[in-house]
Amino acid sequence: MRTAPVLASLFLLGVCSAGTITITETGTATGTLGSNSFTNSQITVIFTGNTANTSCGFDACVNFGGTLTINVASLSQTVSLTDQPGAYSDFSPAEGGLGDENLDSSILATQKAAFAAYNLASSLGPVTGPYFSNLNLAFPTTGGNLTLTSAGANSTFTATVAPATTPEPAPIVLVVVGLAALAGLRYYSASLAASASSSFFK
Repeated sequence: MRTAPVLASLFLLGVCSAGTITITETGTATGTLGSNSFTNSQITVIFTGNTANTSCGFDACVNFGGTLTINVASLSQTVSLTDQPGAYSDFSPAEGGLGDENLDSSILATQKAAFAAYNLASSLGPVTGPYFSNLNLAFPTTGGNLTLTSAGANSTFTATVAPATTPEPAPIVLVVVGLAALAGLRYYSASLAASASSSFFK
């Protein structure tokens, strides 16, 4: 067994981590936020999470956790969803969007063939297509409930994945790994020498 390569592989596995995914859905909508109403206003929904939280099945990929903010342009107001946020990509029908996991409902989503195999682990878009939203449903936010009563014909989905930076390991970890690898190499070399000296072919 080559000890040094194995140790190196384990070391690399220990310091690597997944990237940050930022998904933005934009569109126009009419509705209310708290006690304020808006009409045909641009709304921007932004989800930020970690690709390590993405799970995929036969017909969809989902990412629960992270944060989700909603901006209503005409109100000059940005709020955060207080329920568990989520991002999803349905393969059939092909649809990607952002929503409320507690309510199992979409705040804003886009329907397009590009989502038929999208795994929420890479950058995508912008993708524009027919919108989907669970209308007339109250989504709890830091600014009161958000309720959309109608929306424009299309919405736009954009996903950006930023690879995680590899953290610098602590010096003591490098020393331990280095010593272990060196010991492994010495043991491996000694084993080869012993095997050669006892071999029938000299």
